[in-house]
Amino acid sequence: LLYFNFHQVATRCFNSRLRFFEVVGFLGGEVLPESLPLHSLPLTEDRELDALELRNFLSLNRVGPVGNLIEILENSGILVY
Repeated sequence: LLYFNFHQVATRCFNSRLRFFEVVGFLGGEVLPESLPLHSLPLTEDRELDALELRNFLSLNRVGPVGNLIEILENSGILVY
């Protein structure tokens, strides 16, 4: 059984965030790198066409089963949650 003190965990999280923002303020607020370019595929009303576009974007075969789609997406850098 896993037991934890919620107040203790919340306090540690708050203190960690507070320290992070103190460091950000000390360094001038520019500590995070530029975000990566985002790619998107416009959706249409045609599901078949959208599926083919996604297969093309992920360099998958145009026909046949895909396999583990979640694994393919994550290995392509797409966050799945």
